[in-house]
Amino acid sequence: MARSHERILSATEQTPLLGMKSWGRRFTVTSYIPRSPKYGKFNDGLTATLTKAEPSSRIVAVDPALIPYGSGVWIEGLGWYRAEDCGGAIKGFRLDLLVATEKEAVQFGKQVRFVIVVPPGVKPASDLPAEGPGPLRVAHGGA
Repeated sequence: MARSHERILSATEQTPLLGMKSWGRRFTVTSYIPRSPKYGKFNDGLTATLTKAEPSSRIVAVDPALIPYGSGVWIEGLGWYRAEDCGGAIKGFRLDLLVATEKEAVQFGKQVRFVIVVPPGVKPASDLPAEGPGPLRVAHGGA
């Protein structure tokens, strides 16, 4: 049986470069909080697209040279997010999830996950999951 992301990607057209179709590959995924003194003048609670940085909005920071703002971003095991932010360290195949607290960000750490990108105006394939599981929940304890 194919792994879930392989089944999902098979329903899209995998494209090596950003184009008009969905595409997928593995990304390094980290997380960040909406406000932090380390952001300096960018500590205003807004994303790069001037969206209010609310963790419940399922926002992800991307490299806008690779993933256009407004793209749907499906992250294996986490569900759908929207590309609405960027960051100085977010280059290439790296994503940064917006979370509510510094504790959540530390617990999430650095992970590698399969990601599917659906650019704005492109309809996702019919068997892509319609919604994510809700706000990111970090499991506590060992597993």
